[in-house]
Amino acid sequence: MTYFNIVAATNENTVVTEYTPEPRTAETYQSEADLEKEFIHRLEELGYEYLTIHKEDDLIKNLRTQIERLNNYSFSDSEWKRFFTEYIANANEGIVEKTRTIQEDHVKTLKRDDGSSKNISLMSNNTWPFVRQWLMQKIRIVALFDLPENVFAETGVNTTILVGYKPTPKRLKELIDNNYSVFTRDIVNVGYKKKTSQRTVKFENDYALDPDTFETITNNQGESVLNEDFSKIISEFKEWCLNQETEIKELFLE
Repeated sequence: MTYFNIVAATNENTVVTEYTPEPRTAETYQSEADLEKEFIHRLEELGYEYLTIHKEDDLIKNLRTQIERLNNYSFSDSEWKRFFTEYIANANEGIVEKTRTIQEDHVKTLKRDDGSSKNISLMSNNTWPFVRQWLMQKIRIVALFDLPENVFAETGVNTTILVGYKPTPKRLKELIDNNYSVFTRDIVNVGYKKKTSQRTVKFENDYALDPDTFETITNNQGESVLNEDFSKIISEFKEWCLNQETEIKELFLE
């Protein structure tokens, strides 16, 4: 299988470079702990540094170091204090504002000590292609479920649930060569609605309504039926599993 590294990406174009992955062989299943250790090892091979951090001060110090490296700029202590207080640990911003900063507005303007300004980026998305590549090399992706925005809280985050299992490298290569299938669904109705009152978020049950009478639908026990897509999608997923490899049948049907 051919893999690509993304060199640059815009809304219209993507520039990639081709490379051949380093061959690795293993014929046994890994535990979750072993998988995590291998993932950390691969990150270290790519130049990431493994740090042991136990205190918040150390975490903030490392954050400063990483932002300085990313922007090729060294903050003075007063510059870092202003930047950290205004853009990273702003007491007037909640999870919604901070999530929006990471997703949409991660370039901030630093006011330097000399009065000049400099753009500072809080993060870079260049590592995400590696994560996708690593998943494709290690896991047989079974299903992807896209959940509605703010399904867990008012964060502005879109969530995708990835379901997969880890076969041996030899078996995964066979599956990739056979162009294995992935089950995908968009989940719209989750059985509850989010309501905000006086800046307090509450989650209330969302019940299915009869389209003709607009009355709540009940089951055979007289209980109100939730307006959710999971039951139908689970049924469709099980039907899809019937036409997949033996491993999937054993994992999800037995």
